[in-house]
Amino acid sequence: MTTPLLTKDRTLIGFDKMPGDWDTCSDPSFGREVSTMRRSADAAAETVSGRITYEDITLTRFWDSTRDSAIVRQVKINPGFYDGGTISLTDLGMDGVPMGAPDTYTGSVKNAQRTGSDSNSNDPSKLTVVVTIARGA
Repeated sequence: MTTPLLTKDRTLIGFDKMPGDWDTCSDPSFGREVSTMRRSADAAAETVSGRITYEDITLTRFWDSTRDSAIVRQVKINPGFYDGGTISLTDLGMDGVPMGAPDTYTGSVKNAQRTGSDSNSNDPSKLTVVVTIARGA
């Protein structure tokens, strides 16, 4: 049996320090610096690799006044409250059942904001949270 194709709409996005699921997240990106050096002019080249570093991950969802106002207030009052939170990305099958272990990233909330207000717009408000990632698993 072949593994079904995963579409973007079949990923459950969670952040354990904040209640509720998320609608979108930026693609988790990571990499490391790799340098090539020679110890002397006639030596073979050697590679030296640095540690893996991660780009920030941005989470968004539709604004829920009760739930999300409390989150934004908490970030303003105590910015370190959400430090050590884990984002989990879980693949879901066609039936909505999780497939395998989630992809996880642990970090600290860098900022949280509600989308701007506009008295002439019918666009829904959203909560956007940016998380600086310390490690992934």
